[in-house]
Amino acid sequence: MLQKSDLGVDCPRAMSVAGFDDIPIARYVAPPLTTIRVDIAELGRRAFALLFGALEHPSQKERRRECVATSLVIRKSTDPRPQGRKGGGP
Repeated sequence: MLQKSDLGVDCPRAMSVAGFDDIPIARYVAPPLTTIRVDIAELGRRAFALLFGALEHPSQKERRRECVATSLVIRKSTDPRPQGRKGGGP
């Protein structure tokens, strides 16, 4: 975020920026970072369960899709598009 500021890029007016996992520093950078919050502990539990299952049953090659709950945390690094405006330009 600092590099964009040093280059004269106005965040969020010229460029919106968002992150993933809502690490603690996200709320303290300038501007505070919009992010997708996910339960990292839950991801770890699921990953461990999948790994443990693969080690216990190495011959099973079942494909699976895992979904975890997320939430959008809107902070000041994103600028909502004005009503009625089309396209992505400034």
